Amino acid sequence: MASLIDALIYSALLGLMGFGLTLIRRTTGVWNVAHGEVVTVGSYVTLTLTASLAWNPYLTLPMAFLVCAALSGLVFLIGIEPIRARGASTILLLVVTIAISLVLTAVINIYGDYLQNVFHISAKSFLLTRLDFYLWGQPGILWISWTALAVVTGSYYTFLQYTRTGLALRAMVDQPILATVMGANARDLSLLSWCLAGGATGLAGCLLPLRFQCNPSIGTTMIATMFAVSIFGGTDKMYGPLLAGIVLGFAQIYGIDLLSSWIGPQVIPYKDLIPMIVLVLTLQFLPQGLSGFSRQRG
Repeated sequence: MASLIDALIYSALLGLMGFGLTLIRRTTGVWNVAHGEVVTVGSYVTLTLTASLAWNPYLTLPMAFLVCAALSGLVFLIGIEPIRARGASTILLLVVTIAISLVLTAVINIYGDYLQNVFHISAKSFLLTRLDFYLWGQPGILWISWTALAVVTGSYYTFLQYTRTGLALRAMVDQPILATVMGANARDLSLLSWCLAGGATGLAGCLLPLRFQCNPSIGTTMIATMFAVSIFGGTDKMYGPLLAGIVLGFAQIYGIDLLSSWIGPQVIPYKDLIPMIVLVLTLQFLPQGLSGFSRQRG
């Protein structure tokens, strides 16, 4: 039963992380490696507010959304847009996000040391399950994570499909020249998409320590899995990360349980190989992901 709960929670969190990555890729064409550090920052927002101000961890969700949205927006404005405006290739932009990721990792480690040395908060490795509540015999993180994923997916889909700004954002992807001619501001729309993506990812980071051990490198270690979720789900449809998160979340949790029962617990540190195998198979046999598969069947 514990494995099922872990798989359900992990799937929802992966869906949120992959959603943000997919939104940035779909709207601005950038694979954002620094997306992993946004997850970590969300975790540290929760740790800071719960440890220093005794907040309920779920009350930190709006703050995590705002902080991570602002961080993602700054990454775009300072690191991406000036270089993109000069016609940089997508490969160069990818390299830029790698550099930003390294800088953010260092800053997060410094902040963790500060919390630990000055305020005596266990900030280099933390788990907040003791602060969770139980509903119908199950941890609150189970219900809240899936609620957050449903709300984010539904609200963002509605925004992109049925609002004037959302339609302009989609037009920037499908017909950028026409959208510019019609008066769409590419910079502002791209900034909006990065902020929305960062906010959604911050929610995942905020919820992560309520079930899983976190540290300053948690987002860095998960970025490859986030890429697998985004690519496996397909960047054409916004519901792709939700489906991919379920598949990869269950595959990773149950796959490593099965392997450890066959081989032994020494295989547990290699659990991230499972989404990597799925990623390689996807790129070889289904390069457009699940959205491409659904189009072919349709």
